[in-house]
Amino acid sequence: MTEKWLICVTAGEWQYKSIIEAKNAGYKILAIDSNSQAASLGLADCSIVMAFSKPLEICKEIESYSLNLCGVISFASEAGMGLVAQIAKYFSLNGMDRVLAERFIDKSIQRKIWKEQGVESLAFEVFDDPSPALEYIINSKIDLIVKPCISSGSRGVQKIASKSHNALSTHLSNAFHHSKSNQIILEQYIQGTEFIIEVFFNNEALNILAILQKNKVPNTDNTVASELFTPDISEELFLNIAHKIRDAYIALGYKNGPGHAE
Repeated sequence: MTEKWLICVTAGEWQYKSIIEAKNAGYKILAIDSNSQAASLGLADCSIVMAFSKPLEICKEIESYSLNLCGVISFASEAGMGLVAQIAKYFSLNGMDRVLAERFIDKSIQRKIWKEQGVESLAFEVFDDPSPALEYIINSKIDLIVKPCISSGSRGVQKIASKSHNALSTHLSNAFHHSKSNQIILEQYIQGTEFIIEVFFNNEALNILAILQKNKVPNTDNTVASELFTPDISEELFLNIAHKIRDAYIALGYKNGPGHAE
């Protein structure tokens, strides 16, 4: 078999350009998504539509095609990372294992590792029950933001602007609703400029590919971006960003491959 097949987990709008580039590089694409209407499924040479909660069934179907598999990847999608790890293990492909994927997907695991490894980070607490979370917010002396521990995008993320019981109950309920682990994290919130950093690691060596700055949508408490642009930053700030990014990734055990940080 001379054809080289790349498995792409999730095939939505955000994966469109990456799948195009992979095809231009000569790969046949096997796309997997749980949504039959996913925007990039039509680009694929072969596709599977199935819930990601059925990894064994998905792997068995892939196996039935007898393809020359060269890799599996999730382009710009946390939702696909867990399945990528399971497919990589099943077919002995290079890529994240389950433990490493969990460290990037689950904010509670991620923050605890950073704390244990002495990586500079913000104060946080993890909760699996809204009652102690509510009490923590009321008694806290610092600004806080609530986030689902495992979710996608900005769903369930909310800066705590009011300590009224009704507002807090709504925010906590929303965060728990969007958390796939039924856990939330309350984290210190700081005002400032938010950057997106695209990186590539090669044997722990960090290569920064791009630094973008976010403009935020008004009236969203600075949680939703409306624009990304390339900022003009000083060499000192660039080196500071690079140092923090490398510390954070290496602490999680990430040595090779692309990365996205905010």
